[in-house]
Amino acid sequence: MPLAGRFSGIDVMLMAGAKQKREENPNASALAMDSKFKKYAPEAEKVVRTAEVKQDPEMAGKLHELRSFWGCYLLAVENYVRYKVSHYTNTDGDEYTSADEAGEYQEALDVLRPYAHMFSAKHIEAFCLSMQDFMHDAALSVSLPGLFLSALVNLTGEKSYVLPVGHIPKGLHCLGYHNTKDLVINGNVGSRAGMGMENGSMLIKGDAEDVGCAMKGGTISVEGDAKSSIGWNMDGGEIHVEGGLSEHLCSGVRKGRIYHKGELIVDK
Repeated sequence: MPLAGRFSGIDVMLMAGAKQKREENPNASALAMDSKFKKYAPEAEKVVRTAEVKQDPEMAGKLHELRSFWGCYLLAVENYVRYKVSHYTNTDGDEYTSADEAGEYQEALDVLRPYAHMFSAKHIEAFCLSMQDFMHDAALSVSLPGLFLSALVNLTGEKSYVLPVGHIPKGLHCLGYHNTKDLVINGNVGSRAGMGMENGSMLIKGDAEDVGCAMKGGTISVEGDAKSSIGWNMDGGEIHVEGGLSEHLCSGVRKGRIYHKGELIVDK
């Protein structure tokens, strides 16, 4: 069957873009066949399960498109990591073995930027509810889902978003990376929520770990416990914690304010 008959138009565009990136790296094509990420490639006939979302045809189509972008993002990150492995070593002379948050986030921006205007806050909320269906690969970098969502939110046109993530085990890492919007996050988050946050707000209705790392502005409110380092390398903004505090409180805060149950405990 011709390609156009098996896949939607947007799938063809996305796979063509991924193919072009692989051709730019001649070693990538063969290796991609055995990739641990290949099962995440766009699939036209597989319906994304969203048990908590009653889908209409328009919503189902948007979720399928976001799933396709997610597959292309994983291929892009894989090529990015392979490039760094082949070109860089760390300070000890060892091989580079993993991508960094900044690079992984940039890959998400590159994949999503031309298309982000097609999605609304409601589409992103529904996509959050479906994410557990394709986050089960133990080899998957734990930061990728949170970075992908962060890029999607920052690129789309609305100001306020609700992100239901309480059903995701261990939470999403790096959610709200370089955030510029107003987020309500329902559920616990993983490590480094609000990392590099620039402005806007984040209301986390759950626990957080290493929250506000390197944030530059805006306000983060944590209704649950704040674990591990809070505001590490913080350089602006405010963090409010209503639950318990870690013993590693406010490590390396350079500028900003941190409140615990309304009491100002760090003012720099």
